[in-house]
Amino acid sequence: MGTLYTRLSSITGEMSPESIEHHIARVMLEHIHQLNNISIGAMADLCSVSKSTISKFVKQLGFEDYKEFKAEAYSRGKREVYIKDLNTINITDYILKKGTEEYLDVLFSDIRYLFFNTDSKKQNTWSR
Repeated sequence: MGTLYTRLSSITGEMSPESIEHHIARVMLEHIHQLNNISIGAMADLCSVSKSTISKFVKQLGFEDYKEFKAEAYSRGKREVYIKDLNTINITDYILKKGTEEYLDVLFSDIRYLFFNTDSKKQNTWSR
């Protein structure tokens, strides 16, 4: 959920924990893998707010409406998976379980490995 996860996470980091935006973002993050299956009414119930509040919130996130928000959740959820040692892990699950610092450590390690172990001839073909 790259972009979506980032937008929701930034709200929880920037907004006061007492704000309604923070609360909605936190609830959405807790249900990030089910967002594409949750109706606007069900999300409003989960957040204890009105459907119009959810609608305004997703517009603040940059989506035209809740339908577009759900479509983004669906499309991102299908693609964003971290693979290491042939084990597939959803990035969001990994970050929630291990934390951002550990995820970044693993990611940087993999980037270093790729950089130092990639055939230079292949690297030259990538830059064309």
